[in-house]
Amino acid sequence: MPETEYRIIFEYPHLGRGVVSDSPPGVKAPGDGPTFGPDPEAQPYDDDSGTDEEDYEIELDSDDDEDDLTRVPWHPHALHFLAQVPQNDASWSRQLSSNGDLRSLCHRLRVPLMYPEFQAHLNWKHMFAECAWHLARACNDPPVASLFSLVFVAACHVALMDGCPRDIVMEGLRSCVRQCGVRESELTEPMLERMREGVVAGIQILREYVRIIGNRANEIPLHAQGCLQLFRHYTPACASFIRRRIPMAYRPTTLLQSQHLEIPALVYDTLGGEHSKWEYQDICRMLRTDWDRGDEMPELLDVDMTFVMEFDENEDDEEDGKDQRTFTIQRVYS
Repeated sequence: MPETEYRIIFEYPHLGRGVVSDSPPGVKAPGDGPTFGPDPEAQPYDDDSGTDEEDYEIELDSDDDEDDLTRVPWHPHALHFLAQVPQNDASWSRQLSSNGDLRSLCHRLRVPLMYPEFQAHLNWKHMFAECAWHLARACNDPPVASLFSLVFVAACHVALMDGCPRDIVMEGLRSCVRQCGVRESELTEPMLERMREGVVAGIQILREYVRIIGNRANEIPLHAQGCLQLFRHYTPACASFIRRRIPMAYRPTTLLQSQHLEIPALVYDTLGGEHSKWEYQDICRMLRTDWDRGDEMPELLDVDMTFVMEFDENEDDEEDGKDQRTFTIQRVYS
């Protein structure tokens, strides 16, 4: 039996091809601590020998002309992104070290507006205003802002696919990118379009990381806080440059339930979860995250995401701020 098959059998006994399920990640109640060992959902490339030499050859065999690359806008952002992907267990634990940390992060990612008045049809304009307010609050915590900005842009893409007027989507994108520090003069429609398409493509890159190193790859936006700038300059050549280097990424041995940080799942919850008019798979299709490799989808999971959708304001919120939130809840649906 080839060495690769031995490795898969003994190192990845629960390996399965399907990464996208019919429902978002289910919330369980495990212990707060991590588990150890390789992620059973990680899947090395079919020709991966498990040795460092093969990764070294991938780097040497690259067709990239370094002199040419230094002249393209995306190259420094791609290098910065790759440098920020954790390369050891200690680095992976810098942002999240336990499932308790992960649950706390999910709590912070909630958009308070969205509970409890879920309905099928969103008023996108007010939804984007609420997301911009939420992102502004998160800007004092760069890892949280980095992740939520991707969720915000992805939600704008879903809105466009849903038939939301283009000018409203553009204003939503503009309010998101403005909070991320981009100068007003740069907020042109072509740039916003590139950003939207780049984030959708970036979700595919994150899913490639998940296939190789496991679910903790969903934490990458917490570490690579320049993701939005990278995806703003996205091109097919940029994607190819990064994808060739994914097999060299470190596979963490401390496992968390990081599947809850998957961008499509967070978008699904932000837009109402099971109370919205979309199924989880609808969001995946609009964000182009269905695998096109003939993979079978896992059976439907029993999902309870109520802890993400609870309404909770910070204790230091002013009373008039709470009144405004209540008013917004009433008007966001129409």
